[in-house]
Amino acid sequence: MRGVGSDCSNMESVNPFFRVLVLGNGLCGELAARALCAVGLSCTYAQVSELPTTIYSRLSHETFAEHIPVSCSDGTPWTAAAFDKMPSVKREGPFFKIDGGAEDLFGAVVFAFGASLGLHSDAIPMKVAAFQQTTPPAIPQRMGFVLDAGRDSDRYAAISAVEAALENQRKGGASYVFFRNAPVAVTGGELLYDQAKKAGVCFVRYEEGREPIIHQIAGQGNGLAFRIQAVDSVIGEPIDIQCDAIYGVGFAAPGAIQDAIYGIANYDVDQNGFLLSESIHCGLGQSFGRGVFAVGGCTGTLGLQQIASQALSVAVKARAWALRASSLASVDRISVNDECVRCLTCLRICPHSAISVNYAPARSKITSLTASCEQCGLCVSECPQEALDLIGFPQKGIESFLADIRQNAAEGSFVVYGCERSTSDLVAKIGAPPGALFLAVPCAGRVSESLLWATLNAGASGVLVIGCHPGNCASRYGTQWAGARVKEIWRKLQGMGIAAPVISYATTSARQPARFETLLHEFKRSLDKHAAATASRNENRQ
Repeated sequence: MRGVGSDCSNMESVNPFFRVLVLGNGLCGELAARALCAVGLSCTYAQVSELPTTIYSRLSHETFAEHIPVSCSDGTPWTAAAFDKMPSVKREGPFFKIDGGAEDLFGAVVFAFGASLGLHSDAIPMKVAAFQQTTPPAIPQRMGFVLDAGRDSDRYAAISAVEAALENQRKGGASYVFFRNAPVAVTGGELLYDQAKKAGVCFVRYEEGREPIIHQIAGQGNGLAFRIQAVDSVIGEPIDIQCDAIYGVGFAAPGAIQDAIYGIANYDVDQNGFLLSESIHCGLGQSFGRGVFAVGGCTGTLGLQQIASQALSVAVKARAWALRASSLASVDRISVNDECVRCLTCLRICPHSAISVNYAPARSKITSLTASCEQCGLCVSECPQEALDLIGFPQKGIESFLADIRQNAAEGSFVVYGCERSTSDLVAKIGAPPGALFLAVPCAGRVSESLLWATLNAGASGVLVIGCHPGNCASRYGTQWAGARVKEIWRKLQGMGIAAPVISYATTSARQPARFETLLHEFKRSLDKHAAATASRNENRQ
């Protein structure tokens, strides 16, 4: 760490849940810090110089920055710190802490930095410079900008390139913009596009798969220049020009997101590797890492105005998270009995990072982080010692349900274990088949193999487990785990010579009552068909 600014807030008097650590760089990090302070949170902005700062906007950074204080000594409401490299951040109970740093604990972490742009190497030669907002020189030149080569360019970077082309044209240079998609998909984009055309910027539209061909040639003196050839798809004519400089306008890439960042966010990413800023899974915690938020280039968002809006949204959610975490700090959600051998299975599999270990020389202790715990029950269902239990959904309640089946269930009754998130509200909306006994579980992943066996042994004619659709499970892979367990029980039943459809797994959502009803009736018909076939075989044997 290079230095720490003066503390502009009374950190010692602040509840740690209301302290937020921003790990970022540049204007993006400052936007996040400003937004967090605006909602009343105590913020430490750790500026990490190795993180990118570039973000794009038609509004100049200088104009925007006039309204944002840039250092703690200038009276900013946050504490400032500076690092050359990304510091190691570790969880300490329900809090975060910079490893080897000050003793301050933080209730949340916000990653906020700029863009890392990638170029399609097969379409853009290595000698072509990647466009950055500050790239074009002050001296007018013959400049070319190649958009969408091999992959669509980021729309904010594309419009910034058009702005740079216009600026170069107005200074007396010549600007050429090659594109597949008209760079107008942002606020004010069409106006800027029209202004650039009127100023003389040459726009060349090419077809997909027919990217411009770029050659490096000798320039004036000992310099280098470029020759670019393309076919204008609008007029159908070839274009062949020479430029002093060519810039490839790339696409947002997650290259600046380090493994350490992924680890803190519990690898909660989209299909392109960006951290999730909005997700059906996230709720107040914004990620499976609980208490981890993201703003800017690490989410794939590169436009300044959009990042400013994103920062405000994250600030509001971070405050809501702090209120939730603080209010639940003294609430127990999981009980751990003396059978626990500290194998740490629960720690490894918890999708919400809600398990903590209090290490001690004599006997370490497993505890739950109540603010993070969603009571999905995955830890309970996977504990090899059966040492864990959900306080809100205790094992005694399940045992009482099974005891009632043994004593009172009619012949042919079957059990439906349904995820409460996707099925509990549907039960009252459907016409359930006779004999269906429904029990809502916190997550389909709570239905362990031992529970499935216990249900069959209790006398149920069949067991149907219904979870969320893959990708919708609030506990990440809980629904897939439930399906795998049902499949394993089915395999074992077949090995025992029982080929009956006594156990099945399906998925639905809270918006699919018709599907839910169909699943129950189809399972009931399969059980009835098997029962009739079994009765017929028994009669024939007699």
